[in-house]
Amino acid sequence: MRYAPISPAEAAKQLGLGRSTVYREMRRMGISRPA
Repeated sequence: MRYAPISPAEAAKQLGLGRSTVYREMRRMGISRPA
């Protein structure tokens, strides 16, 4: 996720997960949301 050229929302869609789940996991791993 940290180096993915796509947005977290697009990654969530591709993975079949909700955006909230992706953002929660990013926060858990210490990855900040894009500005």
